[in-house]
Amino acid sequence: MSKSEPRLGRSAMLAAAILFSVQGLASAQDAAYFTRMLSAPATRGLTTEPSVTPEHIAEEQFVRGLGKRHADRSLSVSDVSKLDAIVATRRDVDFEVHFALNSADLRGKDREVVEQLGVALGGPAFKDSTFLIMGHTDSRGSAKANQKLSERRAEAVKKVLVAEYGVAPERLVTVGYGQTHLKNESEPTASENRRVQVVNIMAFKAAKN
Repeated sequence: MSKSEPRLGRSAMLAAAILFSVQGLASAQDAAYFTRMLSAPATRGLTTEPSVTPEHIAEEQFVRGLGKRHADRSLSVSDVSKLDAIVATRRDVDFEVHFALNSADLRGKDREVVEQLGVALGGPAFKDSTFLIMGHTDSRGSAKANQKLSERRAEAVKKVLVAEYGVAPERLVTVGYGQTHLKNESEPTASENRRVQVVNIMAFKAAKN
């Protein structure tokens, strides 16, 4: 046996471990995962869940109003600022979606993930919840094209949730952020920037006293 053979064996084992980890991450995004991530956290220790206030209700109405805007009207700077402030305090989850170039078609495992999201959102735990579905792209292409693409991708997710899992369309508000909210700013073209973010508008992140 040559000295290089043990190294090859260790490399193969490492590659297998990495593959297993990636597969485990994908399979972890099932209905139970989405339910856990989007539900209001249990009150315990040093955390408290805020009571719903008239301001919170007004914020939900603002988000619902975004869903009624004309399809050709993009979010204003004021809209984006207000929306960012709301999202920062709400329960959310995002997941990568590997669309083909210039495509908004959900395929393969990406569609399976959306189907698991549909099982969760169509369940009794969220029957009265309003969700914001935010599409994001990487930095490839023009800002204008990416804006439209992110909107189409958010709509593609909504279409599956409504048509196949019975989620009421008025409970789902879609917006596109294009390439303006990169998850990995150091690598603007990285795959993790091509994602969909789902926010439960009436579930608040736990805050320290």
